[in-house]
Amino acid sequence: MSKIEKTTSLPQQHLLPKSEDKTKRIGSVHNQLDESKMKYIIAMRKDLCKENICFQDGSLNLKYFNVKKGHYWSKHENEHLIKGVIKHGATSFKEIKKEFLKDWTETEIRLRICKLLRFYNLEDYKDVKFNSPEQILAEAKKNKEEAMRLDTEESNNLKKNASKSDGVRLAKKDQRLVGGIFFNPPPLKEMNKEYDGKK
Repeated sequence: MSKIEKTTSLPQQHLLPKSEDKTKRIGSVHNQLDESKMKYIIAMRKDLCKENICFQDGSLNLKYFNVKKGHYWSKHENEHLIKGVIKHGATSFKEIKKEFLKDWTETEIRLRICKLLRFYNLEDYKDVKFNSPEQILAEAKKNKEEAMRLDTEESNNLKKNASKSDGVRLAKKDQRLVGGIFFNPPPLKEMNKEYDGKK
């Protein structure tokens, strides 16, 4: 265990549990938290927490705790994901999991690749080979821009046709850009085949 640092400035003091004052205690008689105990908490964090949970000064990585579902996807894991996509392809979730991301499920990896490429229907990438991280980033940018273009085009068409429709309301199609991803699910017939085990 590392030696407790002698410092008067404690990181993120507002996040440390503390007593209301020197006489009032939280819980048991041993639970009054003075500065030395708070320093001990920080030292324990540094010794026992994974690198994603707290920083070098002992302050918590709040992003780690803000994740509502699943677990925190670090920069390091993102780099492994990119290596996996380059080596195995964007639809080889099983191989990427086995070699690069053992702690993640194939579904989590698939969803993360959707986010990486900014593209929902990964079947379109079944036979696509990526050679570099830069190529993946360029593809993601292209996909996002294409979704934005389609949404703008549809919006403009609706406005143009609205003036010709004599008060008939025109229905807008589903948005293409959803959460920064080009949302283009396969046709419902194809999805049903997959769920029925016919594909």
